[in-house]
Amino acid sequence: MKIIRPELLSREDAVKRFLRESRILLDLDHPNLVRGLEVGFSEGLYFLAMEYVAGRSLRRRIESEGSVPEAEALAILVQVVQALSAVEARRYMHRDIKPANILLASSGKAMLCDLGLARSIGAKTSTSLTATGFIVGTPDYISPEQALGRDDIDIRSDIYSLGATLYHALVGNVPFYNRSPIEVMLKHVYEPIVPPRSVRPGISARTSALVVKMMAKEPKDRYSGTAALLKALG
Repeated sequence: MKIIRPELLSREDAVKRFLRESRILLDLDHPNLVRGLEVGFSEGLYFLAMEYVAGRSLRRRIESEGSVPEAEALAILVQVVQALSAVEARRYMHRDIKPANILLASSGKAMLCDLGLARSIGAKTSTSLTATGFIVGTPDYISPEQALGRDDIDIRSDIYSLGATLYHALVGNVPFYNRSPIEVMLKHVYEPIVPPRSVRPGISARTSALVVKMMAKEPKDRYSGTAALLKALG
């Protein structure tokens, strides 16, 4: 269950964002997406009832056990890309893919959650809830174009963030580190990544190259969409 905090009820943007996320969740149905069940207003609060998933996030998995074995990380990746393909098929973007938003169910299934920053592909800021130049996303996993506050982003931005997530899972550390979130975002924009295989030689050359392509600075140099990425995962 998700609710809007009472102190945010007076903020029209917060209510609209909550209702937008709710509509998107109710609009999507995929076994690797945490499903929205019902949205409503009761006792002065907006609520969103969601599917309960027993398990823990990929973030907790990394924090407690360190880097994820390559085969396990790739199995998680395939499931998340399949979920993201359903998001892409409805012309949405997630915009905040990170380990904390990937749930590892007790059943062994990986599930993508939290579409709070999701947006329709092609939507312009004049019709969205974010102002021009407003940066959305999480610095450790943000794509260069999101870090620059660009409006012309598409599913390839999610592919970058998913690549940064895979990097973290494989290596045990985020691709770029700095105490300043702004400095981290600048590294995503300007600094080449160190290939995962250079940090952990046990990672295969194929998987290391996959991450490097997913995290290419220019969207045109990444996989063109979820179908192309799934094909590469073979």
